[in-house]
Amino acid sequence: TNGLDAVSSRDFAAEILAALLGASTVLSRMATDLYVYATLEFGLVDFPDSVAGTSSIMPQKKNLAFLEHMRAKPAHLLAGLTSITMAVKGTHFSNTMDGNRESMRLAWEAMNEGVIALRLGRLAASNAQPNAATMAASAAANFSCVTDLADLLVQRNGLSFREAHHVVGAVVFDALKRRIPASAIDRAMVADAMRRVAGKDLALSESDIRDSLDPRQSVERRDLPGGPAPGQVHAMAEMLADDARRHADWVSAKRDTLALAADDMEERLAALTK
Repeated sequence: TNGLDAVSSRDFAAEILAALLGASTVLSRMATDLYVYATLEFGLVDFPDSVAGTSSIMPQKKNLAFLEHMRAKPAHLLAGLTSITMAVKGTHFSNTMDGNRESMRLAWEAMNEGVIALRLGRLAASNAQPNAATMAASAAANFSCVTDLADLLVQRNGLSFREAHHVVGAVVFDALKRRIPASAIDRAMVADAMRRVAGKDLALSESDIRDSLDPRQSVERRDLPGGPAPGQVHAMAEMLADDARRHADWVSAKRDTLALAADDMEERLAALTK
């Protein structure tokens, strides 16, 4: 509403670039995870050939080049934000070339890079194909759920968490030494560690041990706001979808308002030139 602010400030562009930088940075981290998940060594996620490139020398290789571009986009947005900030810094509140022209030199190109980052993020999200069986097997084999076993020892065996932590640490050490996965940990191993570390008898059954180390049950047990239980995740996804729809409605209404204003301006200009 202030005329001088309208012609002498470029803070709107800096704010847009900052928002796009934040979004593209999150997408860059997402791309980093997906890139690792899609490697042959992990094999947790796959992408169709339609979004992949080929190697110039290795005929069997699938190059997910779009993820590499997605990771790099924040660099361009940071450059644009730095450019506009440094160009505006110390300028007069007037219609100056450094404050108004030079400051925008990289802004539009950087914003375009932000839009590309968003499109690449959509490409990644809509084409990622999780390998559920491999994921489940990996989660069961590694030791990501042993904290659940420690919690159970606290709840059912009367240990402090420090004691339970040491007991489970001994169990994991034994499993690693024997080269067995977490899913193969049995009651005998836990009972032995209890006696050696805590000097107590184990008050858990074989099924208690097995259930505590089950990744699916571990996730389902965390059924609380912000937790990973399926119902909670679906609720969070729906909340985000509602937010996206609300923002889309706001953008649509704003575009309609701008279009009406543009038409009104054209009509007024036409009237002035008659």
